[in-house]
Formats: sequence, structure tokens, C-alpha cells
Amino acid sequence: MKTIFSLATWFITVACFMVLTSLPVTSVQAQESDPEALVLKSCGTCHGLNRVCKALGKDATWWESTVNRMVKRGAKLKQEDVQAVAEYLSQLEQGAKFVCD
Repeated sequence: MKTIFSLATWFITVACFMVLTSLPVTSVQAQESDPEALVLKSCGTCHGLNRVCKALGKDATWWESTVNRMVKRGAKLKQEDVQAVAEYLSQLEQGAKFVCD
């Protein structure tokens, strides 16, 4: 009985390892650099997206300044992603579903 349990545990461990190591890393990296995902992860953590919604319609310069200020206040966003997020938010129209719903 003990041998069967040990063997089953070994097979389950090996199967889990095989599944986890076969997952594509590129999809995780793509999500991390996706501006929409970055907005959700970075902006929605400290305050609701309703604050972002109210500011839609501003230009990229305004957004870049705002996002940099939020990073200084502790927002978890890499410096190389600040401009991408600013560009993305500057292109959204007021009331955009992603941010405002």
C-alpha cells in the first residue's frame, strides 16, 4: 500500500512538473507588457478605475506626468511601461467600457 501511494505521488509530481514547464512563457510576458493589463494591475490597485475614467480625454503628456507621479507614490509599474500606458490611456475616449464599467 505504501509503495502504491509513493508511486502515485511520484507520477502526480512528474505530471504537474511537465504541465508547468510546458506553459508558454511568451503569453505571460505579453500580458505584462499589455497596456490594458498594466492599467488594471497598476492603477486599479491603489484606487478604483473610476478615477482613471474621470480623466479620460487628456493627452499623452498629461497621462505620462500623472503615471510618473503615481509611480513615485508607489504604483508598481516599470519605467519602460510608463509611456505605453500613457499612450494607451490618451487614446481612450471618455466613457470607455474597459475603464468606466
